[in-house]
Amino acid sequence: MPITAGVIDLFSVPPPDLLVRSTTSPVVLANPFSGAGSLACQGGGHNAYGLHWSVVSAPAGAGLSTRSLVVYQESFLSFSLHYTLADASVSVGDTLITGSAEGFYLFAIAHPTSLNFHILPGWTVHFDWMVQP
Repeated sequence: MPITAGVIDLFSVPPPDLLVRSTTSPVVLANPFSGAGSLACQGGGHNAYGLHWSVVSAPAGAGLSTRSLVVYQESFLSFSLHYTLADASVSVGDTLITGSAEGFYLFAIAHPTSLNFHILPGWTVHFDWMVQP
């Protein structure tokens, strides 16, 4: 077995069927969120492997699509992942911009240090980490 196999496993994300939403302590988030902020991606000994979001409230006239998946006419949520490298420098990873009323995003590389989010004025969003129980 190659020596890098164990190292690569440390940075891979488990399959979705092994993850749950962090709706109870110790990794529950203080919901709902609005505006801009930063969230630490680790807590209570658990690492986050993804983020689940759902809209709590939207401004009047935001509009919805008529499809079975609710997608607002404007993108209201963006977030980016930040990683701390071995030399203590910070690197920005994936960035997502969405107008979906609910969804989840699994990180491409596990163990980000933080997640910075921006929510448009008038919107509130509920966040849950995707964790491995």
